[in-house]
Amino acid sequence: MEENKSNNLLIILVLGLAALIGCMNVTLFNVALPAMMIYFDTDVAMIQWLVSGYTLAAGIITPAVGFLGDKFGYKRVICFISFMVLVLSIVGIFAWCIEVLIVVRVLFGLTAGMLTPLSLAMMYQCVPRHSQEQAAGIWGAACIVGGATPSVLAGFAVMYASWHMMLLLMLPFAALLLVGSIKFLPEKATTDSLAMDFTGFALTSIGSFILLFSFSNLSNWGVSAKLLVFICLGLFIMGAYAKRSWNKKDAMLSLYVLRYPRYVAA
Repeated sequence: MEENKSNNLLIILVLGLAALIGCMNVTLFNVALPAMMIYFDTDVAMIQWLVSGYTLAAGIITPAVGFLGDKFGYKRVICFISFMVLVLSIVGIFAWCIEVLIVVRVLFGLTAGMLTPLSLAMMYQCVPRHSQEQAAGIWGAACIVGGATPSVLAGFAVMYASWHMMLLLMLPFAALLLVGSIKFLPEKATTDSLAMDFTGFALTSIGSFILLFSFSNLSNWGVSAKLLVFICLGLFIMGAYAKRSWNKKDAMLSLYVLRYPRYVAA
């Protein structure tokens, strides 16, 4: 019994670390952007893509999280993401121009952007029901700490070091997550025959991209006809997906469960 409790706690801590890394990446450079703009000798329009590029990439890939976890296994996906965060952090440290760093941030969004939903989904799969409240508390605390930590450390980095420190900070976290995932996360059965809902993925990804792109340009466009057109287009595409998946049990993001909640329990 004590061994099971210990194993459950280790699983919760590893998944909490995954959530922390995912949330850290969202705000990683926010405070350091003015200093980075001077370092790379660029303008606001270019430097903001360090934030927007990550957000847009994460918004595109998030709808596929469930499929990737079921198809390849949540543990394998988290291990792969941990390795990619290590590699991308090293590449980002040696970025010689802003364009390279933007590409790195987009790749961060396509990988680390999945850690928060992945860790939450795996937590409810692996942690016994009687421990899920504790797990949810730790996971939520990790998200809060992960969101606040970069803002605090970025101020220190800008004053006493450089923006490179923010990527250096990711290395021990990613390494710890990789080792912890390999050692403590359980292997779950995968669904090898699961087919990708490409139409659904395209609709949700394009719709999410358009909406996120619209709101990220709110300060540039203002409340204009261009903004409204983009928002309406994004909502139309998301509405088309909702209509398509309403009666489709095997949709990537199934809305069938909203009509028939008992279907989930079955």
